[in-house]
Amino acid sequence: MNRTVLAVQRRINGAEHPDTLMTASNLAVALERQRKYAEAEAMYREVLAIRRRVLGPEHADTLTTASNLAPALSGQRKFVEAETLLRELLVIQQRVLGRAHPDTMIATVNLSGQARRRSAFASWNACAAAAGAGTRTPRHGQCNEDLGTLPSRGPRQH
Repeated sequence: MNRTVLAVQRRINGAEHPDTLMTASNLAVALERQRKYAEAEAMYREVLAIRRRVLGPEHADTLTTASNLAPALSGQRKFVEAETLLRELLVIQQRVLGRAHPDTMIATVNLSGQARRRSAFASWNACAAAAGAGTRTPRHGQCNEDLGTLPSRGPRQH
């Protein structure tokens, strides 16, 4: 249904209209929740490019879209790219909103969680590789526990 509404809004309002961007962003959220991370990433990137151009890189909607893109990247195991994006976002938010602003604090937590997911996945890969090679490591029995530390942060709708 969101795809149909989006197509109509693009035709009637244009791709840069706030309502069109809201619908596209909500479609990306829905795709991510369905674990269609590549489709969600493409939609988030489209919305982000337009919002950066139209609203500017420091606008709240632009920052929210950038923040929402990170979990779609993580869902595809693009951990370094997601972490880099969140680091850039945090720098902007600290400069624009200040360190004590709630959105800046959320960005700090999101970055920390992303770094933890990247680290846990790297540990799990090393553990699985060692198990596949017949090598027992001190963390061998923890492969599944490590992978369990990869929580997904749901995107904010906007």
